[in-house]
Amino acid sequence: MKKIIIIATVVFAYSCGDPKPGYTIDGLPLPVDSAVSGIYAIKDTGNLEKVPSQEGIECSYVGDFEAVNSKPERIYFYKNKINISVDSIRNTKVFGHSVVAGNQRPFTGTCELKNGIYSITATEPGDDKYDGKFTFNLDANALTVEGTWKANNSKLEVNERKYKLKKAQFVYSVDNILPEALSGEIVSQWNEISKLEESAGEGEMITADAMKINTSTEKLKKEDIENMYKGDLELMRNAIYARHGYSFKNRKMRYIFDNLIDWYIPYTTDVRNDLTALEKENIALIKRYEEHASRYYDNYGR
Repeated sequence: MKKIIIIATVVFAYSCGDPKPGYTIDGLPLPVDSAVSGIYAIKDTGNLEKVPSQEGIECSYVGDFEAVNSKPERIYFYKNKINISVDSIRNTKVFGHSVVAGNQRPFTGTCELKNGIYSITATEPGDDKYDGKFTFNLDANALTVEGTWKANNSKLEVNERKYKLKKAQFVYSVDNILPEALSGEIVSQWNEISKLEESAGEGEMITADAMKINTSTEKLKKEDIENMYKGDLELMRNAIYARHGYSFKNRKMRYIFDNLIDWYIPYTTDVRNDLTALEKENIALIKRYEEHASRYYDNYGR
């Protein structure tokens, strides 16, 4: 999957309406935001001709994925950031995928257009325990998506969510940095969550030191990080993945980037082929010091 790279003023950008070569449904090209090749197993789709008025809406919509029913003490479950991509609308058929909480899932369904509003009902395949059904309205003028999701498994701790999303285009940029104010917010908010949930453990120390180095542009030396807290190292390393739109399974990193980083958009669950040579070198160095930072270890469980 190709990425967008912004360095200085040079931009290589995704266009929501451009076809992605080789990715098709019954021979018809899918837009560039479509999930990986082969993710759709569509049969008997018929004559799926594209309607010109649908140009511009086949893109990603990003925002909060909020629990409808959640116990207050499970606050870290309450809200994640979701990316719902409407990959293709052909007549009344809809194809898309979602990226949230380290999971990327396709969906297919139907839609009805009335007064510029697409009423869409779509289902995920059902072979994952977190699969469910999306019901939402896509406003073709405001470029927003609003609706609900219900899990197939009603026994899940959070089995229903709501969302109101805005059209958003993922862009990889080395200029996406961690804000200086982040350290205080993480410490106070994550530690409060940790008190309410035993499995969360005690929050690792995170300081302003983690915000001083851009790990996607600066080549790290051991002298830069050898005396840093493990929590700082963990955040610096994961900031690289976040710039590439990686959707985190790690609960702590997901909480931080979903809730506290404005530029972050969950886009994919695999960024291994997208990392730059510099980023790979920095990740390897940071990992070595994370693994041997026993002086700064605390009880946070992974």
